[in-house]
Amino acid sequence: MPTRSAHPYSSERRGPAHRRRISTGMGVLAVCLVAIVSAFLLIDSGVAGVYKYKDENGVWHFTDTPDETVYESAEQYIKDKKASTGKDSLASTRVLTGEDLQAHFQKNLPPANKIEEARNATVSIKMALGSGSGFFISESGYIVTNRHVIDSSYGQTEDTADQIENVKKQVEYQARLLDQEERELRKQKAQLRRQRSRMSQAEYQHYKEQLEVREEILRQRRYQFEEQRRQFDAAYDEYEQRLISDLAQSGYTIVLADKTELQAEKVTISEKYDLALLRLKGYKTPYIPRGNAHGLHHGQPLYAIGNSLDMGHTVTSGIFSGRRADLLQTNAQINPGNSGGPLITEDGRVIGINTSKVVHSSVEGVGFAIPIHVVMTEFGAYIGM
Repeated sequence: MPTRSAHPYSSERRGPAHRRRISTGMGVLAVCLVAIVSAFLLIDSGVAGVYKYKDENGVWHFTDTPDETVYESAEQYIKDKKASTGKDSLASTRVLTGEDLQAHFQKNLPPANKIEEARNATVSIKMALGSGSGFFISESGYIVTNRHVIDSSYGQTEDTADQIENVKKQVEYQARLLDQEERELRKQKAQLRRQRSRMSQAEYQHYKEQLEVREEILRQRRYQFEEQRRQFDAAYDEYEQRLISDLAQSGYTIVLADKTELQAEKVTISEKYDLALLRLKGYKTPYIPRGNAHGLHHGQPLYAIGNSLDMGHTVTSGIFSGRRADLLQTNAQINPGNSGGPLITEDGRVIGINTSKVVHSSVEGVGFAIPIHVVMTEFGAYIGM
């Protein structure tokens, strides 16, 4: 998950340890494009993968350390769940237009505690380049999320853009090298033909075979080069089209806690922070009450909710670890898909918006969240608070 811009939620590379801060809403196509870029540059990206597994007590865990056995077990769990329901959606009752969603969840997905109440007010957001999360901040349907969830060109693509620019330079350089070697080979073959009358048959055959070997090597290199360039061009064209689609999009599919899909619209985006505001019109919605991010103390339990790894509404726990600039730091697992989801306290109050994590080669990821008071500063006038 090159040097980035100065905004505080961007990915960073810091030194030889390949320490990165990665936003957690990046989609599959973007990852594939970066993979093709890396193959072209023949470098190790140093990005840690995230793996999931379910233990014998039925508890889901997430780790940066691959384990094929537990990974396959997690994948089988998802397959079994789909097979048992006959579909991906677990919604048992249809949400009606204009319905009180708070009452709907009390009846059909009653929460057992404040954490589950917050879960019912959290949504998944589907996008062309992946998925992210958001949450209702008022009963009138306003949804807070990260800007990079709905705008793939924000923050996340600068790293990719730098790599793309490097690839273009490498393509030009490699093309020039191949052209030069092919011209040189043609000259040497012509020279050999001119000197054939002065050489013995054995000597001529020896040099001819050497040139044929070089010609075959060059042919294979040319084929590999053109194939990689074709893959890169195709992936980049599709990636660019989806970025354009994101920018032009005004309606978004949100998925509720019971897997019901509804359409929300964009209200505004923040020019200063990685924040966006959507709205689900025509419904009375559950919402997460605001907490006091200023009043947090070290070691206080916190919970991250979101569409982690496209597994739907999941909850991970941790503690408040400290502050970094204007961000809240936690060791609660923040995985791809968690972007835009709430970071809440034990009493179910939102104190931050999950936005990024740091991946290091020797430690677990450290998560960061934008404090809730920043959201109210940016969007309070729209929400009416």
